[in-house]
Amino acid sequence: MIAPAIIFILTFVVLLFVHLRHQIPLFRAIARLNEAVRLQGRDWSYWFDWRLRLRLSRNPEAIFDEADSPNVRALKQQVVDLRGEVRRAFPKMLVIMFGGFILMILSAIFESGLRATK
Repeated sequence: MIAPAIIFILTFVVLLFVHLRHQIPLFRAIARLNEAVRLQGRDWSYWFDWRLRLRLSRNPEAIFDEADSPNVRALKQQVVDLRGEVRRAFPKMLVIMFGGFILMILSAIFESGLRATK
């Protein structure tokens, strides 16, 4: 049963690549935003504020504040845009997972059929 294991590993690698391709830019944008807000003397932490994450999920415009500088506003918009890209990538990842699962089953059936004919 080597073929299903190989397909499982390849599916995992592809999923990891797709996931990181979207997550790494988001994490970098959040780090830049946290740093810019900290330099202005305010406290804004995406990582430790669960209410902020909920607001961002429900209404992305709720994270914007009137006191934001143009730089901070641009960084917040970038975070909102990148988070939207991550959410749009989720269905693609589900299709990859489902396709990998189907290929694993088919390869197991095919491989066991080949072994039975020997």
